[in-house]
Amino acid sequence: MVELQCGQRGQGAEQPEAQPIAVFPSAAPKEHLRVDCKAQAKEDPKVSHESSKRRGVNVDPVRVGTPLLGYGHRPQQVNVKQSEKQVKAKCKQEEEEVGLQQGHSGDSVAILTFPVTDIFPEGNIERHEALSYKMVEDELALFDKSINEFWNKFRSTVSDTSCQMVGLRDTYKDSIKAFAEKLSVKLKEEERMVEMFLEYQNQICRQNKLIQEKKENLLKLIAEVKDKKQELDALTANIQDLKEEYARKRETISTANKANEERLKRLQKSADLYTDRLGLEIRKIYGDKLQFIFTNIDPKHPESPFMFSLSLNEARDYEVSDSAPHLECLAEFQENVRKSNNFSAFLANVRKAFTAIVYN
Repeated sequence: MVELQCGQRGQGAEQPEAQPIAVFPSAAPKEHLRVDCKAQAKEDPKVSHESSKRRGVNVDPVRVGTPLLGYGHRPQQVNVKQSEKQVKAKCKQEEEEVGLQQGHSGDSVAILTFPVTDIFPEGNIERHEALSYKMVEDELALFDKSINEFWNKFRSTVSDTSCQMVGLRDTYKDSIKAFAEKLSVKLKEEERMVEMFLEYQNQICRQNKLIQEKKENLLKLIAEVKDKKQELDALTANIQDLKEEYARKRETISTANKANEERLKRLQKSADLYTDRLGLEIRKIYGDKLQFIFTNIDPKHPESPFMFSLSLNEARDYEVSDSAPHLECLAEFQENVRKSNNFSAFLANVRKAFTAIVYN
């Protein structure tokens, strides 16, 4: 018997185009075959019309010879066009024998059973069946061989890749560990360098601060030295002026001292003369004054002293005072000596005045 299974998808889902597959099970009787087929009602209006007549069952003509496994060798095709009318007639006759099955995906399945002799000639069934089995076995052998080769190659590749990955992972871990250690050492060194840099920077800041303070102090000292130098130059110039003035005054004093010495010599000579001849004695008293004492004036009392004082005022003029006994004409004598600068005549006039007092 040949069973045709035809499915009808739900209208809301998108389904791929169905391919009828010819199956020759070894357990099936020789006089029957089982054929499965599926087609969508939307894509075949004719089948949709026939399916509506047959309670939604979609049946297409069987195409024997479709690739069994989807690749490799193709089995020998069987022409079944001549039996198309017989299949349709048989489907109508056995319609009551058809059972509808609903798949889990919403497909409607119709199972049709009819004699194999209606499709294939009786003499060719065994030949086609043997040929199909041989081709299936060859195809399966090739498929198994391909699967085994692929599996071996895949397993070898995966094993090598796994070993390489393990090696790379270990290498990566070692590299990461070594890099982490080097990085840790580098970071510690950099931290020490940063600390040293900060310490040096602080030292440099302190040194710069000290240098700035010393620089300011040095500038102050330089300014003070400049001021002192200017003062020294001024003092040097002043000292030079004082030296020159001292030299001039010294020369003047020396000249005056020489003149005074000469004058003192003359006065001393006159004093000696006056002392010997006139009984005159000259004494130096307080106030830078000279006291003139006359004796031998009174014949009765030759030792009786007659005296007056003489000094030089700020104008370097003679000034007479303190006469004993008192002389009324002493002021006149003073004016005369200032005018004439004749000191000997002045002394002679004073002695005469004292003598006149004694005789009067």
